[in-house]
Amino acid sequence: MIDRNVSMTALVEFQIRSDETTMDDWLEEWQKRAQDAFDAEPETTAYAAAVSLEDESCVFVYERYVRG
Repeated sequence: MIDRNVSMTALVEFQIRSDETTMDDWLEEWQKRAQDAFDAEPETTAYAAAVSLEDESCVFVYERYVRG
């Protein structure tokens, strides 16, 4: 059972397929979704993406919420 009254952090790794999109295009679209999360989800306290230094096709998404 998840306690919904505690904060939650998620770190997810995605591999971007170059045959479907570019990293820049993916990040541009993701930024729109991140802004939407900040505007529409008041319990979202952090939402960030970082491209891997070891593999440029991988991106890490960090999400932080006031309540899980």
